[in-house]
Amino acid sequence: MSPARGVHVRDLTSARPPRIQLKSLVEADREPYLEAVRVSRAALDRWATLHRPEESDDELFCRQLALTESGQTHANAYRRVAWYQGRIAGGFNLTSITRGLQFEADVNWWVRSDLTRLGVGSEGLSMLLAMAFTPLPGGLGLNRVLASIRPDNLWSVRLAERTRFRRMGAERRSVLVGGRWETHDLYERSV
Repeated sequence: MSPARGVHVRDLTSARPPRIQLKSLVEADREPYLEAVRVSRAALDRWATLHRPEESDDELFCRQLALTESGQTHANAYRRVAWYQGRIAGGFNLTSITRGLQFEADVNWWVRSDLTRLGVGSEGLSMLLAMAFTPLPGGLGLNRVLASIRPDNLWSVRLAERTRFRRMGAERRSVLVGGRWETHDLYERSV
């Protein structure tokens, strides 16, 4: 018989605080938001296409601000920007929130190009999903979140897999990106 060993219990009070904060977009965020968009424009145009055709940066910001406010007012979207070390590090959004037979939403995200590979995407998406799956009234009370990801967007595929999304077999969606329809694979995360 071996001697008794102590049991190691992790001290949850010393858990690492989040490095990022998710906040609603507000008018005061105009310049930091547009700086993040300018730094990331090439990647955004390839994968997320925030700008509409011929839309200026200021028009983009005003539209994103209006979408944030409308989503909050109508409870059909939860749009957040991630702050990391004093800069906007990206956007994490739940859109098309429905509460019927399923309580679900679509999710999309983008991370500032000069802040990739720092865990900002994983942390931001994990925080967003925690809010999505927390019961009402403290959270959104969702039971399913869907992500549409282009098959060649390997960064987003890996991020989805790291945050426990699973690919929904051969299911695909056509998504309008920058004025053109593109086929995306469908991923799901459920409670």
